[in-house]
Amino acid sequence: MLAAVGIYQALKDAFEFEAEIGFRAYVRGRIATEWVIAADFVTSGPERANDTFAFTVYARERDNFSDLLSEIRSAIPADIKRVRHLDPKAATFLADRRRFHFCFIPNQERHQLGSWEETQAAVDELVKHIRTWPDSPAKAGIVRKFEALMQRAKASKFKYTLLHDITLLAALSAYVAILIAKHAHPEIIMFAFDRDAMTTAFDGMLYDMASLNFDTLCKIENVPRDRIILSNAIDMTAKNGQRAWTDDLIRVPDYIAGSLAQWDFWTDKCSPVRSKVAGVIEHVIAENPNLVMLVIRFGIFGITCSRARAYSRAHPNRAAYDYGYVALADYLAWTILRHTQSKQVSYKRGISDATAVAGIRQFI
Repeated sequence: MLAAVGIYQALKDAFEFEAEIGFRAYVRGRIATEWVIAADFVTSGPERANDTFAFTVYARERDNFSDLLSEIRSAIPADIKRVRHLDPKAATFLADRRRFHFCFIPNQERHQLGSWEETQAAVDELVKHIRTWPDSPAKAGIVRKFEALMQRAKASKFKYTLLHDITLLAALSAYVAILIAKHAHPEIIMFAFDRDAMTTAFDGMLYDMASLNFDTLCKIENVPRDRIILSNAIDMTAKNGQRAWTDDLIRVPDYIAGSLAQWDFWTDKCSPVRSKVAGVIEHVIAENPNLVMLVIRFGIFGITCSRARAYSRAHPNRAAYDYGYVALADYLAWTILRHTQSKQVSYKRGISDATAVAGIRQFI
């Protein structure tokens, strides 16, 4: 399991100061009580240079959903993989300051920090922990899901890397939600996630994890949880790849996640990308005050996180390195958290505070 509590602390340390000031200014400049967090993610694919989790925050102000969805369909009618070039109208819409974007890039080596046996032991330990929670209407359903997960984890072909990604996505989703809860006065925060294995696996456990994480963060940040409704945008009528009404909301982070996944900015050599990717990087990501890019590293000594900034070629004096279409500034200092001496991160040893549902028992 990946450390949800450690992830939150690492993100908080990297995001504070000017980045959070920018998001706070964005949130407080909106007249909205309903917020939507749309997300798209890339963790596989032949052209992938990075694993990428992209979130777009929409403020539902005076317009209703039909107006917003119509505007999206008009500007960007297709996903990035279905277009050859970035249309100027799409670039304008993607860079519009009415939205705010979060981009998280975890290192791909994070899955090497554990084994199938450790994951199985961690899930077993987690189920034992959940069973000790006080009885409540919510407990029975959660226990059933995690008991089913425990049985699946016993299989030799269990996809523990998928469970890693689900846990990470749940932690990141709760992090974005708590930022809205801290700086706005939301009545409703709705998740609209891309439909793939991470959102459907293990009986949709992702949504339970995200909600439970959010409860914990509300407690940590002293945010009144009872005044906020956390919901999930799920189109139950869209089956077998059929189009869902949520697809339009997800199309914005789809362009950002798809572009960052193909941009190899880890090398000191020019890394050419397709013209549509170059267009998104140049016109949407570079120098966008409403976009925050955070790099997360999971290593043997814990979790580190840093904010990265992309600059346009129009400002070469501000660039630290030349990567072709844009330049990437030096990372901020890495903050080492959760030291583990010389031992590898242990799934079982960290189960009490490192899972997506740790510390929740007082909330259900």
